[in-house]
Parts: sequence; structure tokens; C-alpha cells
Amino acid sequence: MRCNQVILALNNVTRRVPLSELPRSIRLPSGDEFNRFLYRLYSMAVKAKIDEFRPEVFQLLDGLLKFDSAWWGTCLFKKKRMVVAQSSLYNLPAEFIDEYIRLIDKDPLVGIVDDLDGETIAYADLEENEAIDEFDLKYGLHYGMTCVKKDPVSGVGMFISVYRNETSSGFTEPERLLMHSIVEHLVQAWSINLRLALAVESSTDIPPACLIDSEGRLIEISHAFAEKLLVEFPDWDGGVLPPTLRKLFIDGKADLYSGKGINVWTAKRSGDHVRLQCGPVRRSVLTPREQAVASAFANGSSYKEIAAVLHLTPGTVRSYLAQCYAKLDVKNKIELGNALENK
Repeated sequence: MRCNQVILALNNVTRRVPLSELPRSIRLPSGDEFNRFLYRLYSMAVKAKIDEFRPEVFQLLDGLLKFDSAWWGTCLFKKKRMVVAQSSLYNLPAEFIDEYIRLIDKDPLVGIVDDLDGETIAYADLEENEAIDEFDLKYGLHYGMTCVKKDPVSGVGMFISVYRNETSSGFTEPERLLMHSIVEHLVQAWSINLRLALAVESSTDIPPACLIDSEGRLIEISHAFAEKLLVEFPDWDGGVLPPTLRKLFIDGKADLYSGKGINVWTAKRSGDHVRLQCGPVRRSVLTPREQAVASAFANGSSYKEIAAVLHLTPGTVRSYLAQCYAKLDVKNKIELGNALENK
């Protein structure tokens, strides 16, 4: 029997692509071309305005790795639920985002990228799913590559997906490896651009802040702010400010929100753009269970040890810790311990 398919395997996940749909020859960029790409990428990170950075990078990336459409944004994973906090599109209409959000629980790729954090996945058809098939057909998503790079504690990350339509060839393994190496640089360049746009002078870290337009839509958002919003508003679906904040900052023109876990204020208004920022949160917002989990973790206990003592699952312990990190505005175990000691 003749084999008419190849299987692109990645950590026991397989994708079947007909040989007839693979290119006969693969032209990858030379070392000089890749270096020029990186030079231009980091130059854009420093010079481009925050709402122009991603569109410019899409054009640059398309010149190196040919594709027909793409989207790139910030996402959060909470209790097997994926929230697209903010995203930018390339050769896709604005309604693409809202339509995908309605189908997100049916997309098998969500679970795959959640489990394979940091891997770049090349795929064609994942499984039989009528709703997803119709969506892919409507927007020409015949072949794709996706990568999610997320923080292990908060679950907040950056995702990027690139697509080719049915008239193009499938993504090959060398192209997947190229994309995988590019993603690391995209994360760094995006961080530089965001820090320069949101941070105050002399700041070396990206603050918990976001930039919104006059309708409350998120132009950009830092991982820290996205995480805090989901803790404060667990049903938030991303894309625009939660209704409570939108009512205050857009409709009511308020300058301050004081909530259970976050304080948000207007840091800057410039034309139709508004920058919002979170301030320090009072320690008293920790619940007794969050306090118990945080104290045990800061004192050296593992997730499994804490789960056994408090009769929880390790996953629940991880969720409690994510909430504690967001509420206390800390990034690691050392800062967590210091915050608890400064009660």
C-alpha cells in the first residue's frame, strides 16, 4: 500500500497533511535575511506607536514566512476556560473575533495549546466539528500554526496564529521550527513596545496598565492588568473593558474605580485613547483560604503538600495562588513572602 500522507508529530500530537499539499521544495530565509528581520523587528519595538506596532510586525513577518491571515493577542486560561483579553487581526474582518469567541469552547485547539504551553503547533484539520469547519471555511483557515507563551502561575500569555487558505501549501516542519524561533523574539519586542508605551519614566517593568479607545475597546493590555481584571470580574470575556469599568471610565467619565481586589484609575488621556492603571491592593482582600494557601506556599510547601493539608486539588491550589499574586501585586514566591510579612 502506498502512503499518501505524512504525519507531523509534536509531543504525541499528530497532524495529517496529504503529500500533494506539501511544497516540492522549501525555501527558508537565509541567516542574513533572518538577521535583517530581527533588526527591523526590534527597531519597530522602539519606534512604533503602540497601536501601530502589531500591524507593522504582521507585514514584516509575512515577508519572512508567507501566510494569508493572522491574529495576535493576549489570552488567559482559567479553569479550562480561555479568555481572549485583547487581539489584533491581519487580513481578517473585525467580526472574526466575536464569532470565534462564541465558538471557543468547541475548538479542540484550545485544549491542545493549553497543554503544550510554549510549543508551536502546525495543523490542518484537527477533528470533525461542523461549527468549527464552517468557521474555518468562511475565513479561509485551511492550514494554521499557533503558539501560546504563558506565565505558569497566572495563566496569562501571548498567542499568535498564522493561516494559509486552501490555494496555498500546508506549513512544513522547517517552517514550524522557524516560527517557533520567531515567537521568542515577538514576545520580547512586544514587551519592549508595551513597556515604552505604558510605563512611567525610569520604569524598567511593564506596569499593570492598559490602553483603551473611546468605546472601551482594548488597544493593548499588560499581562498583569489582564490577570487582575479576570480576578475582579470572573465572567469577563475580554476584548473590551468589563461593563462596570466601561460605565465608569467611558460613559461616566470617572477617574477612579475601587473594587474588591483592584483599584483602577485614569493615568493619562490622549485624544481618543485613555490609559488605565492599577495601584497597590490592600492585603485585607485575601480570603482566609487564600491566606492559608499563600502562607504555606511562601513557607516552602509544594502544591501537592498544600492540597493534602487543606483538602484541595493541586489545580485549586494553583488557582488560589494566582488570585493571591494578582491581589498582592507580586510576581514570585519571594515577593509573596515579603508581602505577607508586611501585614
